[in-house]
Amino acid sequence: MTGHSDIDYELYLLGLPEHEREKMKLLAEEKKAIEEKADRKEQPPKQD
Repeated sequence: MTGHSDIDYELYLLGLPEHEREKMKLLAEEKKAIEEKADRKEQPPKQD
């Protein structure tokens, strides 16, 4: 979603039914978790 501010997105979510909002929240959290996992993968673990 390019060109939209976080506030616009929040307002968009507010217009959605509750279950749609929950789904969006879960998708966002899932995406964040995947990105964090990818970030960790790029940095090899430090071995002593």
